[in-house]
Amino acid sequence: MLNTNRIKFLLNLLFVLFFLIIVDRLAGTQEKLGYGLLSIINSYINWFKNNFILDLIFTLLRVFCGFIIASIFGILIGLFTGRYVKLLEGVIHILNYLRAITPVALAPFFLVFFGISEISKILLVAWGAFFPIWVNSYLSIIGLSEDMKDSAKLQGLSKFNLFRHFYLPATISGAYPGARIAIGISFILVFISETLGADYGIGYQLKLAYDTLQINRMTAALLLLGALGLLADKLFVFISNNLAPWLKYERNENYG
Repeated sequence: MLNTNRIKFLLNLLFVLFFLIIVDRLAGTQEKLGYGLLSIINSYINWFKNNFILDLIFTLLRVFCGFIIASIFGILIGLFTGRYVKLLEGVIHILNYLRAITPVALAPFFLVFFGISEISKILLVAWGAFFPIWVNSYLSIIGLSEDMKDSAKLQGLSKFNLFRHFYLPATISGAYPGARIAIGISFILVFISETLGADYGIGYQLKLAYDTLQINRMTAALLLLGALGLLADKLFVFISNNLAPWLKYERNENYG
């Protein structure tokens, strides 16, 4: 009788093989099996010889800066809108209205207002990443029970310490799943921003490949974006567990 670990290994192996076959067929539809993967490897080799490091650095910096901006504002605004719901009800409605507007549709407006610059690209990433972080932060404060609030007040905490030791940790805990969603959104939007005007970036290379119908280069760029998104998510989980160790005890163990 096969044990659980062996079954898990076999299932994962089958999934990887299935995924590689799909990628191979995407990059080399009318060629022999394996040709597509080989053409992707050749695309990476040629890319390494031509600005690969610069493309990688520019994309990662845009994602990182946009995500940091979104995290700071998402947590702070989530904290205050959740804490002062009645006072800031109008702000909450406006944010929910803006949340319904897809960032992709706003990309040309960012280009017009901020020009073909790093600011427009970073702010577009920050805009899209902000909302899942804000929503989760806001809901985490709304979800706090009155008993917990009363208990904290009975401890004699000042308003500052109440924010620092009670509301802020709750907001960060709530923002955690939203931040992981925001990482994926950041990589989607950095691609959009780089196709609208850039000299370097993975999205820029993907657009060049699309314009010349080089499927192997397109597939290589897409695979790299996906890999970077996965690595960024794992890095975020690792850093979060060390900076805010209570998070790993509050989430489902299978989630991280």
